[in-house]
Amino acid sequence: MSLYHLVWFGYDLHRLLTGRASLWTLFYLGMGLWGLWRAIRWARRG
Repeated sequence: MSLYHLVWFGYDLHRLLTGRASLWTLFYLGMGLWGLWRAIRWARRG
């Protein structure tokens, strides 16, 4: 994830909290959670 994407995600997250979210917010949120889950699983495996 580049800095541009982080800024864009932060902006979209703000829109989400104010009730004007875009589909990209949900997409990046889903990808982030999936990546985190995979990282945890991989770390547990050793």
